[in-house]
Amino acid sequence: MIHTRLDNGGFDYSNASGYLSVKAGKYFNFQLGHGKNFYGDGYRSLLLSDNSFNNLFFKLTTNVWHIKYEVLYNQYIDIRERKSYEVGFSRKYTTTHYLSWAISKRVNLSFFDAIVWSATDSAGNYRGVDLQYLNPVIFMRPVEFSIGSPDNALLGMNLSVIVGNHNVFYGQLALDEFTFKEVIAGTGYWANKQSFQLGFKTYDPFGLKNLYFQTEYNWVPPYMYSHRTAIKNYGHYNQPLAHPYGANFWESVSFIRYNYKRFYFNYQFICSIYGEDPEGLNYGKDIYKSYNTRVSDYGNYIGQGIETRLLYNKISASYLLNPSYNLNFTIGYVNRSLKTDTNTETTNYFFIGLRTSLDNFYYDF
Repeated sequence: MIHTRLDNGGFDYSNASGYLSVKAGKYFNFQLGHGKNFYGDGYRSLLLSDNSFNNLFFKLTTNVWHIKYEVLYNQYIDIRERKSYEVGFSRKYTTTHYLSWAISKRVNLSFFDAIVWSATDSAGNYRGVDLQYLNPVIFMRPVEFSIGSPDNALLGMNLSVIVGNHNVFYGQLALDEFTFKEVIAGTGYWANKQSFQLGFKTYDPFGLKNLYFQTEYNWVPPYMYSHRTAIKNYGHYNQPLAHPYGANFWESVSFIRYNYKRFYFNYQFICSIYGEDPEGLNYGKDIYKSYNTRVSDYGNYIGQGIETRLLYNKISASYLLNPSYNLNFTIGYVNRSLKTDTNTETTNYFFIGLRTSLDNFYYDF
């Protein structure tokens, strides 16, 4: 939610989303809207997720043969600094390409790239939308390099394989920066920023109809998604555009779900380790810090800083009241435990509610 302080000490909350979609012939579709996009087959995405707040976007989608190709133009906002009452907050933009190839009925391979640039240059001059980045052809890194590498470039890929009738193995690889000789050396060089995801999901296992199981592992090194110019990080409205943890973590998340008629039962378990930043230091978790403020060039590892271990358990049951807009009554219990070398925090709470579940909201981190 966005909130704005009112003169009388209150807050105004707003959340608007929607889009206009136009089908242009047999192969093309155009969307203009304010909302979210998600790339991948997992619960999380290391490429682009629906974790952050809604944003303005324009999307072109092409479906030809076994190929699906998306070009996505986004406007994002950095709310840490307000330029003026008239101008509002600082803006930045991304051009994203996503090429998905159905190699067979069981194998799908996708390629991803994104360029992030700010609306103003390093001298504070207005830059606006860079026309060179409006190119709809995938792999923009050479374009970004040709103008002096001032911006943030990311590359990635996604793979899913269907095994049997109900099993799916999937994975992602995201590349921010890397130096090949430093990767081989294994010295924990700060700019070796490559993250990956491995996952498995199955439907109706052991012949049990309406049972679903999913498990997933995500690994993201320190300083991933950050940039030397902080506004050019891979974030929006103070939230990461990929995984909600930001960087400097590994995570294992699993689900068991079952439904009978209109009754739905869910259990979720998360185990993760991440490194929090001590006061005044940058160990790589907060993507809104410039990587030029890093503590060390070498010897970096996941969990550096204040190593924090998270255990999260959630069990819930719900009853679907109206399928047309997913209105359901739900009840559940959450146990969340955070542990460091010097402190342990445990939270337990029960919840009950009436909800529509139209959007994903992530509270499990």
